[in-house]
Amino acid sequence: MPQWRIDAQPGRRVGKSATQPRLLCALVMVASIGAMTITAASSCSHITKRGQSPDTEGMEFNEKLEHGTYVGDVSGPIGLDKLKVEGLGLVTGLDGTGSDPPPSPQRDFLVDDIETHEIENVSELLADLDNSMVQILGFVPPGAQRGDRFDLVVQCMPKSKTKSLEGGFLLSSRIKPLLVTSRSVQMGHNTAIAEGRVLVDRVFDSRDGDKNLVSGIIPGGGVVTRDRETGLQLVDTARSIQNATSIARACNARFRTRVGGTPEGVANPVTDRRLEILIPDEYRHNIGRYFHVILNIVFDETADQRINRLELLERQLHNPPTTSISAIRLEAIGDEGKGALKRGLRSDDFQVQFHAAQALAYMRDNSGVEILKRAVQVEPAFRWHGLSALASIRDGTSEQALTGLFDSESAEARYGAFRALRESMPGSPTVDGDFVNREFMLHRVASQAEPMVHFSRTRTPEIVLFGGEHRFNEKLLYVDKGLTIRAAGPDEIQILRYQARSEPQRRTCSTQLADVFRSAAAIGCDYGDLLKLVRDATNSGAIDSRLVVNALPQLNRSYRAGVEPGESAAETSDTYISEEMPEMFDDAEKEPTSKPESRRWGLFGKLKGTHRP
Repeated sequence: MPQWRIDAQPGRRVGKSATQPRLLCALVMVASIGAMTITAASSCSHITKRGQSPDTEGMEFNEKLEHGTYVGDVSGPIGLDKLKVEGLGLVTGLDGTGSDPPPSPQRDFLVDDIETHEIENVSELLADLDNSMVQILGFVPPGAQRGDRFDLVVQCMPKSKTKSLEGGFLLSSRIKPLLVTSRSVQMGHNTAIAEGRVLVDRVFDSRDGDKNLVSGIIPGGGVVTRDRETGLQLVDTARSIQNATSIARACNARFRTRVGGTPEGVANPVTDRRLEILIPDEYRHNIGRYFHVILNIVFDETADQRINRLELLERQLHNPPTTSISAIRLEAIGDEGKGALKRGLRSDDFQVQFHAAQALAYMRDNSGVEILKRAVQVEPAFRWHGLSALASIRDGTSEQALTGLFDSESAEARYGAFRALRESMPGSPTVDGDFVNREFMLHRVASQAEPMVHFSRTRTPEIVLFGGEHRFNEKLLYVDKGLTIRAAGPDEIQILRYQARSEPQRRTCSTQLADVFRSAAAIGCDYGDLLKLVRDATNSGAIDSRLVVNALPQLNRSYRAGVEPGESAAETSDTYISEEMPEMFDDAEKEPTSKPESRRWGLFGKLKGTHRP
């Protein structure tokens, strides 16, 4: 029987032993990474009603391959897990708050690793109290390509005597997948490089102060060094070169991408059981949806069957319980499905409008841009999906819509639109900014809404000033370890910084936040220092602008059918749950794990013996 199914084909009854359509959401995929085996759960990428499989009523499933078989009936995705990678590294520049790690397998591993960089006197380096050994953890997203960045978590080892990692910088370190066996820790190939400024947890959360000084994050500190492959694997009953070739032909008829500037099909049969699947640019930030569409492609379908199925799918599109999967299947058909989707834009039901607009966006059709913009503005359950869909279009209409969202009252909508525009059109002057002191990005964005200062916690350290004149007033007085920033009148700010073994540094600048940020960075203040400054100024009334940290659109929000957009926050049993894979709006602090302690300490905490590939 098929091991993976996304949804049964319309018009077929599901037998008692058939795999249920939503089982893919709990699918355990096996991907070979070098000498290791990594297992992880896949996610569906549609919005579906909790506890309901709308298309299974009155449907039948046939094990044999026949005309009209869905790709998801006979195969499932591989490579959609988030690959956990980890390693050990050295954080430096700690101003005496570090420690010399005691003898341990972890220390031995780090010494061996540092010596491969041809560095001498490693023991003296580790004994320096300006340095500290740390464990590094990260999650490489599915479909990641060489050069892509991802967030890192750093943590001192359990018995470390390090007092604080604040202000520290992680030196370049190799990180890789690990697997604990009964006798040793098996290591995969080097998968990424880790490096960057550490932002301790206390910067974002002042609770458990001492504990939050020895752990933190490095936004965008991981750089992928090995491409991650994604693909399809046929179930045993469908395994054959003929079937793999038929699936590849159907996928390539629907999707093309560019490899080295040359258009190519996305599917390549590697064996009689496995196909390599490339990812088109329009789905780069929503790979989960892309595979959902792939699995809903029908192969070996006659022209008459296609016409009949289009009519059925259009009827289902206008029925709210089935609108999500119907839109996916019309998207899977391609150009022939656009007519039905465009008629869906005229529906009286907002949910139908939204799913039709989303499908059209991934088909590079901007007919539903205004519907997507409205969804981002007023419906939190659709916000992530709407922004990702707008980012996929990449033309003037989507740029205008995203820019228009800068005027939204919602911080999520404003910053989400900024990030979507930056990811889809990085050369746009709207999202251009300055790389201040090679520490953080600083952006100014026009907005008619209340002035807002946004600090990110993921992807890259960046400050975005939305609208208005952002100024400190005469109440400003900020004092931290070795740092004083105060108002010296209505139009002047004085900055004084003391550091051990160096002369005090002074700067005078205007009261504008951008000037203060640049002046403070020039004398050694980092991104975390500036966030603490603005938070303290907000609490003391020294600034009128609204401070927001990491306002990312969230997943798994409830949507209540039959109410006006924006009224879906109330809890109800009739909810719709999003099951996307959040590539664009990822958060390193919210990665799923079966055991919290394994995420916190990783497998290096169990290191007793190692085997390198």
